[in-house]
This record gives sequence, structure tokens and C-alpha cells, in this order.
Amino acid sequence: MLDEPTAGLDPQGELAFIQLIERASGPGRATLLLATHAVDLVPLFAERVILLADRRIVADGPAREIFAQSELLRSASLRAPWAAELWLRVHDAAGEGAANADAAKTAPLPLTLAEAAERFVRRLE
Repeated sequence: MLDEPTAGLDPQGELAFIQLIERASGPGRATLLLATHAVDLVPLFAERVILLADRRIVADGPAREIFAQSELLRSASLRAPWAAELWLRVHDAAGEGAANADAAKTAPLPLTLAEAAERFVRRLE
């Protein structure tokens, strides 16, 4: 059980810690419970997210489902990972046709930089 284990670490330290968690946990290995406000790191390691707000559980499920609920995140004073925020803002700023913008927002949001880059490249092809 870890409480804010990456607090105070620089980005390289955060990534090194996440890589350590990946090696230590998973099927047949340790189960880790990690409390964090580092929403950008969560999709890199979490299979399941339990969102707490006002001393109660307000959501429980896969990271992709939790981070897709913008109203829920706002009510918990959180944001989606920056990759997802960027994806949505680019589509809003591009002023694409309503059908394309709606499709971009309803498709699963990219939660990591790697996912966002892959989606942008596919759009350019």
C-alpha cells in the first residue's frame, strides 16, 4: 500500500518508479494499492481506479472509463491526463465538422502521450 509515492520526484524519477511498479506487480505478483493525485501516471500502471471525493467512493472501474467522465472528474476536483485534455482541445480548436468532432470525443480518449501520438499519426495518414 503506497500513499503518494511519487510526490516530490522529478519526471524521470516518477517514470523510474512506475517502471519499478510494473516489474513488481501484475498477474502472479504483488497487488499494489496506490493513492495518488498524479493523474498522468495512473494510465501507465493502473488496471482499476477507485475515485474518492468527499470521503466516499464516487467511481470504480478501468482508468479509461473513469477519465472519460469529465463531469465526474470536475466534481472530484480532478482533470483527465494531459494527453486526453490535449486531444479534446485540439478538436475543439480545429472547428471540425460536428460529426468529426463528436466522433473524436466519443471514441476512447488517449490517456498517455504514446496513445495520443498514435491517434494523431493515424489521422494524418
